[in-house]
Amino acid sequence: MQFSSANNTTICPPPFCNHHLMGRLLRSSLVALVSATAAAASGQTMGWSSHGTFGCAADCAPNASLCVSDTMYRGVVQSLHAATLIDAGYTWLYVDDCWSEHTRDTFGRLVPDASRFPQGLSGLAAYAHEHKMHLAVSIDLGPTTCAGHPGSWGHFGLDIQTLASWGVDRVIIQSCSALPSPSTFYFMLSTLTSLAHAATLSTHCLLGDHVSVINATLAAAADCDFLQLAPRLHDDWIEVSHALLTLDPASSLSSTASLGPLVVGGYGLTHGQAKLQLATWQLLAFPLLVAVDIQSMITRSPADHELLVHPVFLQLYHAPRTSRPRRWVPQDNVLVATGVTVWLQNLTWAGHAAMSITALRPHNLPPHMPISFDLAWDELNLPSSAECDVVDVWMTSSSLRVKHRVTVTVAPFDAAVLVVIPTHTML
Repeated sequence: MQFSSANNTTICPPPFCNHHLMGRLLRSSLVALVSATAAAASGQTMGWSSHGTFGCAADCAPNASLCVSDTMYRGVVQSLHAATLIDAGYTWLYVDDCWSEHTRDTFGRLVPDASRFPQGLSGLAAYAHEHKMHLAVSIDLGPTTCAGHPGSWGHFGLDIQTLASWGVDRVIIQSCSALPSPSTFYFMLSTLTSLAHAATLSTHCLLGDHVSVINATLAAAADCDFLQLAPRLHDDWIEVSHALLTLDPASSLSSTASLGPLVVGGYGLTHGQAKLQLATWQLLAFPLLVAVDIQSMITRSPADHELLVHPVFLQLYHAPRTSRPRRWVPQDNVLVATGVTVWLQNLTWAGHAAMSITALRPHNLPPHMPISFDLAWDELNLPSSAECDVVDVWMTSSSLRVKHRVTVTVAPFDAAVLVVIPTHTML
């Protein structure tokens, strides 16, 4: 017997389906997640991004550890190591804007800012590799970057060659400059990704600044290893909740989208809201790129740090998925009224057929307390006589053997994630 939905219809539920916002989602969804990362056997990208945390300060002299600089990035690597995040698989270091001088050299090449990166990016790449990390560096499709540094327009081949010569592993492609005609834009993007792949660089295309005018299908055809057309998230629950409310995990588009970095461990999310973002990013296999101050997180938010490195959560994140998420529709209207949505997904767990249950409650609708509900085996398309091991991903590392049904409990502004493993093969 197979885990499957009762029918093949796609349901568009609240809170994930807001028809006012779905137009934006359909324009901004997209991507084939094909990663070159060696740290994660399942292929997802995990790491740290400077976006939204360390700005392009004009003067690094007061404190080079708090602005985009070699000192800051090396400090982040040390903090990732101290926090056991590298050992947990967070092995990508993303260098955002402001790393270059404001002019190219006499040969037309990009040059790292000498005051911020005295050893150049080759020195930072070597340092990252010594610490079992990979380096990704940002460039812009147009003539200037978001911060006004030289873009790659007219220098695609030279810039890719330059980055590769420094030991960079991935190129982050942005498009802050005004777009040319759509046909020219897609040709430019495809050309740049082809050149990067020829130089054995993977690509992550962050094109959210032009989400309203970019065609998702044509952008996906440009062969970015990762493609994000949604605006990048900041450490703010309003932004994160808005992203959650626009997603429909059952959609084939949404299941290949990327909505940007994790802000778990920052200042804008409670512990429960951090679980909501992690649960959703896991459900849709989004890259886990943390964009917060790691050093302060270790001492300020140890519980959020535990979420990021939780071995059972990471096992689930890397588990091979054998279906897209599908929504479980309860018969109890009271549960629907609380704003809880429940998603089921087939996967392989330690070599066995299994199913994940992800309950998301991004609201505090009445009752203002944790609620519990049951899913009977027949609602999971299991025989009523089946025995299953149930793992509550964040509550325990051990499993509980149950019969007939599984009980799920979820609080307001929180998420619950369980894995159900039949004791006998049901596939």
